[in-house]
Amino acid sequence: MPEVSQQQTFEEWEAAVAAAYVPLVVTPVRAGEFRARIVQSRFDGIDVSMVTASGQHLSRIPRLIHEPEEAILFASVTTHGHGWLEQDGRVGELADGGLTLHVSSRPFSAHFEQSWGVVAVQVPLAEVVGASGVPADRMPTAVRFPPEGAAGIVGRFFCGLAQLQYTAPDQAAELAKHGTGLLASVVQLAAGDLPRDEPA
Repeated sequence: MPEVSQQQTFEEWEAAVAAAYVPLVVTPVRAGEFRARIVQSRFDGIDVSMVTASGQHLSRIPRLIHEPEEAILFASVTTHGHGWLEQDGRVGELADGGLTLHVSSRPFSAHFEQSWGVVAVQVPLAEVVGASGVPADRMPTAVRFPPEGAAGIVGRFFCGLAQLQYTAPDQAAELAKHGTGLLASVVQLAAGDLPRDEPA
């Protein structure tokens, strides 16, 4: 078999990330062997995927913001590894089963120094805004919600949903109908804790 350069491997991974989620700039954190995998389930109105990969830096840069046109809300539950997510002037830790939100309509960056894994959920941002009553610019992005509490329960629901797709896809599809509502509840509970911009 012909050898594949690390650059080519990363270009293929970057294309896979764009196809599964949104276009991002992906860069390695070190030279050497790189491994990555996405297993994605598409339900009605919500996508749930399991991602495992070597260390990398991912950026949603301004020139990519309008791809796709429909804004997406992402919820990530870290299953192993440690990293950080930056958006809207905040930096949230990615670790220990915590749940973190970010949106595709504004720049963000995520970084993992070592191997990592997440369960990633994506829903149309407009649906969460409508269900929660929280404006898009008030989303609690880049805030780590710990495994304890309401957000932790929702995070475990999505992790279970990702596994259930293997054994009982019909049941998973039925439960997935409640995913947007659960994320809207997390947003409602968390948005009130964010500081509001004071008028000039």
